[in-house]
Amino acid sequence: MIDIIVISILGLSIGSFINVVRYRLPRGESIVFPNSYCPSCKRPLNFYENIPCLSWIFLQGKCKTCKQKIPLIYPFVELLFLLIFNLNNYSSFIFSPNYILNLILLSIFSSFIFLLAIIDYENLKVPVRLLNIGLLIGLGVNLTLPFLESGLTFKWLGLYHICSALIGFFFLESIILLLYLLTGKYAFGSGDSRVFALIGAWLGFKYIFISFAISIYLGGLFSIVGLITKKIKRTDKIPFVPFIAIGAYLSIFSGQKFLFPSLINNLM
Repeated sequence: MIDIIVISILGLSIGSFINVVRYRLPRGESIVFPNSYCPSCKRPLNFYENIPCLSWIFLQGKCKTCKQKIPLIYPFVELLFLLIFNLNNYSSFIFSPNYILNLILLSIFSSFIFLLAIIDYENLKVPVRLLNIGLLIGLGVNLTLPFLESGLTFKWLGLYHICSALIGFFFLESIILLLYLLTGKYAFGSGDSRVFALIGAWLGFKYIFISFAISIYLGGLFSIVGLITKKIKRTDKIPFVPFIAIGAYLSIFSGQKFLFPSLINNLM
């Protein structure tokens, strides 16, 4: 019970920080200074206005000063990360035999991919700098783990993940080029290939294919439903990183066992 409470508080806190990053980074603002403020009236927020979820409820979803509505996405993101951090407990993916370290690394990875997903959803693009940071951290983790963990016998883990990152990038770039030659149109955004490189850097190349398959299913279903209900048009741009993020996250829950098991398992 104590573990759940601690993880939930951490999830809410990280979700609150994610809200800062996803709002400021696309606007070119510092994520450190100034302190949190109301986007409408620019008034700095008091500490009791920064309590994840509770402040939104206490303020009835409005700024205390200008009465401007606080978008629902703020408490939604905080609750989303509360859920993600608790679900990480049930992931079958193992970075490290050490429970705490493994949970921390899972939380860092999931924070990166869902932050990218939220930014892409809101802006139809993802910051290259953020992608590069996530990629380098993933490679750094897998380069250092064999030296820190005696239980890891795969000495070439770092090289494997470097190759996986390259495979992730060129895998989607090849598909983009092929579709362009066939249709004359770019089917994916410029940052999508880097997201798959990030997945390869963190998880390894077989998870790239699992993530891609799930994201195509979800993206296709979303598009079909959107077209039928006329919520989207054929000419509308659709953010694909959210589907990639969901695919990557689902893949760490025994994804290799329930999706193309014979093919995926033979890749390793």
